Amino acid sequence: MRRRTLISKILILVICLAFSASSMAGESTNIGADDALSRLLSENKRFVAGKSNEPTGPALIERRHALAKDQKPFAVVVGCSDSRVPPELVFDVSLGDIFVVRTAGEVVDEVGLGSIEYAVEHLGTHLIVVLGHQRCGRYPECVKSDFASD
Repeated sequence: MRRRTLISKILILVICLAFSASSMAGESTNIGADDALSRLLSENKRFVAGKSNEPTGPALIERRHALAKDQKPFAVVVGCSDSRVPPELVFDVSLGDIFVVRTAGEVVDEVGLGSIEYAVEHLGTHLIVVLGHQRCGRYPECVKSDFASD
């Protein structure tokens, strides 16, 4: 039971990247990888408990206006395109908090890699999280395709 509720059946593979301030763009979130990971895990626990802090209504509109000029996400999340696993909801974060790259099965191509590099080099994020999940349809399809071609 505890295992099931922990991270809501989501597997998190974490790659913590330590970048020196000199290799980063001018404006950074100033949140290190360890602090960013702690924040994501804490916010995920809130999501699992059904106690979301996500802004709605006027607060969301205000947040959107504040982000119109700039964004400073504290983490990059590479997640599956599966509509059942939206990183912003799973981690109970708001607009501008995380930089999300979504692909089927978390497979990163050159375009996805370029997006991740942009977030690290220009937005100053220090943490990259690869967010997997159970019952991903991409993997059975890959296996079927491989056997069908034999």
